[in-house]
Amino acid sequence: MCFVGFFLGVAMLGCGNNSGRDSYAFDSGSGFSSDVPDMEDTATPDSVTTTTTFTPTLFDGSVTSVVVEVDYAAEAEPAVSGPLTDSTWDLFEANAARLFEGVATVSIPKTLADMERMDSVIPGPYSTGEVMAISEANRDHFPSEGVATFHFLYLDGYAEASDGSPDLNVVGFFIRGTSVVAIFKPMINNLALLEITRNFGEQTALIHEFGHAIGLVDITVPPTSNHHDSPNGAHCTNDACAMFHALEGPNDLVEFADKYATSGTNVLFDEDCLADVDALK
Repeated sequence: MCFVGFFLGVAMLGCGNNSGRDSYAFDSGSGFSSDVPDMEDTATPDSVTTTTTFTPTLFDGSVTSVVVEVDYAAEAEPAVSGPLTDSTWDLFEANAARLFEGVATVSIPKTLADMERMDSVIPGPYSTGEVMAISEANRDHFPSEGVATFHFLYLDGYAEASDGSPDLNVVGFFIRGTSVVAIFKPMINNLALLEITRNFGEQTALIHEFGHAIGLVDITVPPTSNHHDSPNGAHCTNDACAMFHALEGPNDLVEFADKYATSGTNVLFDEDCLADVDALK
């Protein structure tokens, strides 16, 4: 999609395993691409506890409130305002509200004052285990009766590749089995020269990863139609949907942004993904 970026929960628990994560990636040669593990690989970090584990009953009426917590490293501030908008988070808010329409209210911090700066987090690269450790050390909001919580982490560094080097293809990822999402801010900063494009990309990446976190596509939300792009992991076959696995080049990115800027809608999920979620309500 037009924007790339995202969230992680990290903890220095010695869990160097980077499996069990779904990422939104940027191909520096041609555009955006997917880096998603095999759907059979559902391993999660050893640090996952009952306070962070994803609950697959988000839409059955047992959850009436969804709380999003955003923490950021000192040099990785989320974009909160920019050209043409007083709040860049309006886009994420609109999409999260649509997903939970009719079942739960969604609380989202939209200013830096409502988010928390993590001064003790050092620059990456970050393994999945380190992201979980960061989440556990800084998380303030936990699930309770009727309340689901998600933890978004903005990090000053890159994801760690399997060989321990910085992964320059991954903008952000969601850790399976948890409610933790990560955005690697240097990848956002390198996305485009125009601030408006970077901001939209950041929000679109958040929306994409949040889609994974709530169970799309065919993670815990079963498809109601034939739109699961299984060769590319937990993604949608529709290239106009926020859950599409890739954008082929920067021109397509700008085209996607222009399309939604003039479409009259802020909802980036297509009808098939929305139908999947609505079927569980």
